[in-house]
Amino acid sequence: MTTNLRCFVQVLLCASFFSTNYASAETDAQKLVSFAVNKPQVSSGDKVQLSWSAQDARFCLAQGDWEGKLATQGEWQSPPILADQTFELFCRSAAGDVTRKVVVTVGSSVMPIAAAAAAPLVDLQSSQITVGLNGTTDLSWSATAADQCEAGGGWAGSKALTGTETVGPIASDTSFSLSCNGVGGTTLEIVSVQVANEATANASLTWQPPTTNEDGSKLEGLAGYIIYYGLESQFYTDNIEVNVSNISGYDLALTPGTYYVAMRAVGVGGELSALSNEVLLSLP
Repeated sequence: MTTNLRCFVQVLLCASFFSTNYASAETDAQKLVSFAVNKPQVSSGDKVQLSWSAQDARFCLAQGDWEGKLATQGEWQSPPILADQTFELFCRSAAGDVTRKVVVTVGSSVMPIAAAAAAPLVDLQSSQITVGLNGTTDLSWSATAADQCEAGGGWAGSKALTGTETVGPIASDTSFSLSCNGVGGTTLEIVSVQVANEATANASLTWQPPTTNEDGSKLEGLAGYIIYYGLESQFYTDNIEVNVSNISGYDLALTPGTYYVAMRAVGVGGELSALSNEVLLSLP
């Protein structure tokens, strides 16, 4: 049974959760999500490192042999692995739903793990970790024990095993990832660049937290909200995740200008309400 949720932001009405599938744009969506493990084969009792990046994702969930809500990028070390395990990453974005999967197998104790091919070594660097609004930075990288590399996040496309590239203009905090594949597996590296805003203004948003589902039944399990904003109506280039359920307001720090703002409510299972109607903010 689908859970429906209603909430209000100032005069914003958040419509109910919808049960139909999000429109699929599989090729575009997959380009935004990278998921890798440092060792696809281990000895019994070894640990592995998972790393992922989901550009523009609304939320991500761990599934399979790990569980829980995840940040849209990060790293995670497993407990000791005693049997073959499958780790899945589910991410939802405006481009569609994407599920990535990696499998870790436990090898025979008579076969040394050193006999397996080593995973690629990837080094990705940014010449600047902080830039001005619409600034640029130089990315440099190198990969060994790799056959091919693919860029993700704030840049895209196949990349040579070594190189330098200027990226920008950068209008908001952006992560750049490089995923390289080889005989020994896949390695993902991520660098983040922040935009230094010289002047900001606070826009105070208030709303009435929902307490019931659309059918009038008691609402169980509200996780938080996602606030979307952009410079054009119905075109939201940025979002803020508010992972707190028991609040009814938020101060949004923005550079002076005119913004269009809307929001969604998020259920504990990752369910999203329909997008609310839009508010126009003018910040001096």
